[in-house]
Amino acid sequence: HGYQVITLARKSKVSATRINFCIRVFKQILNDAIKWDYLIQNPINKVEKLKQNPRGETYWLAEDVQKFLNANRDHPFYAFFLVALNTGMRRGELLGLKWDKVDFVNRQIEIARNRDRYEVRSTTKTGIIRYVPMNLTVFAELQKLKMEKRNLDFVFVDKEGNPPDVQHICDRIFKVAIERAELSKIRFHDLRTTFASNFVMNGGDIYTLSRI
Repeated sequence: HGYQVITLARKSKVSATRINFCIRVFKQILNDAIKWDYLIQNPINKVEKLKQNPRGETYWLAEDVQKFLNANRDHPFYAFFLVALNTGMRRGELLGLKWDKVDFVNRQIEIARNRDRYEVRSTTKTGIIRYVPMNLTVFAELQKLKMEKRNLDFVFVDKEGNPPDVQHICDRIFKVAIERAELSKIRFHDLRTTFASNFVMNGGDIYTLSRI
């Protein structure tokens, strides 16, 4: 029973964050079982997450960003990291990005798709299409990447031209890249906070940031 598992976990002094992670993974496994017709309903669907201690905002300063990029300049996903840090795009938006949505003429990226662990969906997390401007750094890097012709459809792929596993890009690839740069560990999602924080600190206004 889901509640019994939580009770046992709390007695073993496992953190609420860890317990919630396990609940989320277990729920996903059972939801997959429903999708594949092994189960009719998820027996732990109503099990609620435990309260966690508030998590402070985590981000890198400009010098940290540069150190990270310098250490991973030869990384097959260097462009992926660079665009994330310069646009604030979400992981699913980056991995679902195709060349037809990269507008080199107007120097902007159209955010109209999202890729999850199952498929690429023609929608975004908020359900709204938006346009993200490309600065000179992003513009040059994406032009260089397009010339390599790794994949004629997806923008961000490995050296063999294959799109990476959605979870693996964060759980393994990004973590190893951080270790390589010898920086404090942050989540991939924290790159959005990093972008926003540095955007404002460099004189960007909140209105423009909210539109991006």
